[in-house]
Amino acid sequence: MSFVEQDAQEFATNVHEAAGNMRKYVGGPYIVHPAEVVEILRRYTSDIATLATAWLHDVKDDAGVTHSMLAARFGDEVASLVEWVSIDVGTQHLSRRERVERAILKIGTAPAKAQNVKAADTISNCKSISLLDPKFARTYLPEKARALSVMTAADPDLLVEAWSVVRQAAEVLSVKLDFVAQAGG
Repeated sequence: MSFVEQDAQEFATNVHEAAGNMRKYVGGPYIVHPAEVVEILRRYTSDIATLATAWLHDVKDDAGVTHSMLAARFGDEVASLVEWVSIDVGTQHLSRRERVERAILKIGTAPAKAQNVKAADTISNCKSISLLDPKFARTYLPEKARALSVMTAADPDLLVEAWSVVRQAAEVLSVKLDFVAQAGG
């Protein structure tokens, strides 16, 4: 593990703990989720900025870390990648549907490294949400399918894995996915 990645892991662990973040549904330290995202990504890349971003991908949304804090500590590339995968500040007043639409448009124009992090995040989240919150999964899975359908810069093999996880969860829960034919076969 590079120094930058190790620093990102430690930073994310500390800020999630300080914010009181716990794993949804199962409890335990929140950092288990970013660790899973990192391990998914390791199968596809060794890029330091991508792996650091994976550790940090939820610190803006869930722990109040700012872009400038990330840039000062991890550099502009990592801070920018975290920005791409984070919810835009000032959208809290919008409905979930509007926030999701904006996020889908945003990730569709994101660089490949950010799309890779989002695809790995989708894999991690879909597995747990489908098993532990099937009611919410019926909303979540079509949203993730729409997002995957616009991630044209992501690693093709990673996208195949993400599509497979989303499709399997949707099949188990009998959720219709309108965007499957557009990407990932």
